Amino acid sequence: MNQKDRAASPMDGAFTMHPDYTPFTMVANQTSLTGGLKTLPSRGANVPGSTIVTASGTAGTAIAKAAMVTTSAAAVSSTTVPATMRSIAAQWAKWLTQQRTTGPNAVPDYANPEQMNRYVWYQASGWTEPYPGTSKIYSPNDVPGANLPSSDSE
Repeated sequence: MNQKDRAASPMDGAFTMHPDYTPFTMVANQTSLTGGLKTLPSRGANVPGSTIVTASGTAGTAIAKAAMVTTSAAAVSSTTVPATMRSIAAQWAKWLTQQRTTGPNAVPDYANPEQMNRYVWYQASGWTEPYPGTSKIYSPNDVPGANLPSSDSE
């Protein structure tokens, strides 16, 4: 702990001594929570429309007693790259390994913002939609502005 913890506002207003056990209706995920992960959690993929079926009871005991079962019409992989885009996606994967985005050598905002914005867009659109304002999906080196350094680079 440090001085920021000591100076922080108390959070007791966010809690209550009287829990609300009113039943509620669960809303299924609208997007995959595991899409893009190379290694899935032991529980498996989480895809839109999945439902967690639990035993009845209060929230605390339902989780403890539940035999959790995931049901889904079809598991949709967001990591599937169309055959025509695999070469470009591989170039982007190689580019990403050089960007210091994770691990002990991670650096905030190290990647060129023009490239990073496109990489995120291509991933999110399943490698099927060009970045807004462009007519094609670029490889990392062909992105306009790719050779400009990041504003926070060393």
